[in-house]
Amino acid sequence: MGNIFESAGTPALSGVLGPPERRLSVSRCSLSGSRVEAQMTTGPWNRRGDGTASHSALGVLVDDVVGNAALLYRDPESWAVTTELSLDILAPLPADGSLLTCRAVHLGQDETSCYAAGEVRTDSGTLLARASSWLIFVPGVPEKVRGQHTAPATIPPADALEEALGRPDANGPGGDTFPARSGAFHATEWQLNPAGAIHGGMVAGMCGLAAEEAVAGTGVRLQSLRVTFLRPGRGIQVPQTRVIHNGNRLKKVSVSLMGPSGKPTASAEAVLRP
Repeated sequence: MGNIFESAGTPALSGVLGPPERRLSVSRCSLSGSRVEAQMTTGPWNRRGDGTASHSALGVLVDDVVGNAALLYRDPESWAVTTELSLDILAPLPADGSLLTCRAVHLGQDETSCYAAGEVRTDSGTLLARASSWLIFVPGVPEKVRGQHTAPATIPPADALEEALGRPDANGPGGDTFPARSGAFHATEWQLNPAGAIHGGMVAGMCGLAAEEAVAGTGVRLQSLRVTFLRPGRGIQVPQTRVIHNGNRLKKVSVSLMGPSGKPTASAEAVLRP
């Protein structure tokens, strides 16, 4: 196993702009020197149906940017999938049309994995969040990545975070609605990545939203979210939550996101505070 802080080669940036990015108003990633960056325009898609701004909406932005930074120096004939995504929240999330920018740097890799970290700032420079990701290399590059896929501009931004994540009774492709089922998320092509699985940022958002809902009405918000991706997610995803600690000043929630096979797509732990 090589030194995790070694990297070499020419940067290779994914230029994909898919439906998840369209739904959450996230821009295509770009390379600025040794940093990868992208922007999110804030809006209703950053808010839950009750009007509360949710940091769970940052999932696609940070997964795109930090993930792209992690795999900058991959072999041109390999790809990488996220195995862990961590998010630490430092300031309230706006939803007023202002711009958020995420920047990340590649910090190292070995023969099997790569790692990167970054931050999200408001257009006034306020540090909103820090994020980091581990990815594991896999052979082959999805065709949509090779082709720098761009989803149709006709895919609209979501009217609320639940809608962006595929929550029942929210609009899906063609204006379809989905029947309610245990707070499940119904993944369609609007939640998928170029490889045909649910976008890791969407999975993180589902876990974060489920954790928030588990302690709803207690006046707390996300302080941190740690997501482990266990297998590709497809179809209906049912969150199973457990409140590990329910203190007045701190709450901890575990989330298992269960796929159609009955096996977990991801597991997560969230810490929330006032």
